[in-house]
Amino acid sequence: MIHIINYKEYLEREILSMKNKLEDYNIEFENVKIFILKNCKHNWVNDNIDQIEGIKESISIKYCDICLSTQKI
Repeated sequence: MIHIINYKEYLEREILSMKNKLEDYNIEFENVKIFILKNCKHNWVNDNIDQIEGIKESISIKYCDICLSTQKI
């Protein structure tokens, strides 16, 4: 039984560590996105994409074909 309890505690520590790491990665990811948005020499492209497969309605989008950032139209 003690092995199971120790394993549970190990898993709990690992989960907490992964949650903290994921939070750090999310912050870093947002910082990188902001940096790219501010520093890319954007080449904006207007395009249309289908909303749902098989449906003929489409959505207009605007994206940079260099960094793949998007803008609302």
